[in-house]
Amino acid sequence: MYSTYIANVCMYPLQMRWLICTKMASCLRMIKTPAPTTVCTDNNSVHVGEFPHNSQQPSHVADNGKTKLLAVNTEIRDLLRAKLRSEAEALDKAEEDADKKREWKLASAVVDRIVFIIFGIVSVGGTAVFITVFAFACRLSA
Repeated sequence: MYSTYIANVCMYPLQMRWLICTKMASCLRMIKTPAPTTVCTDNNSVHVGEFPHNSQQPSHVADNGKTKLLAVNTEIRDLLRAKLRSEAEALDKAEEDADKKREWKLASAVVDRIVFIIFGIVSVGGTAVFITVFAFACRLSA
């Protein structure tokens, strides 16, 4: 029972964000800001793990030098793979954060508009009630 309660409490903000961002935003004629366009769309880019393997070595390199060179080459390739992987993960994380930020901006805009509408109704209604009561009180005193 306690785990169900925790699951419900954890899902509540996600459900509210979904409700505000999809249903209420469309009712209030608000549109979601589009994601920024990708600038670099190179199809020939090298992805992680796709480094070309050049097995041809110069003939004048000795076996000892060749193994050292291959070891250094392998180490450099592994470092580059790790760097590319970490940069790709950082880019994905930044994109996810930007998406969440845009969703919460939309949710705040929806709530802001709802509060503005309520404030307008209360202000106009309060003013109308005040004027009516003031006019009625003036008629009674006259």
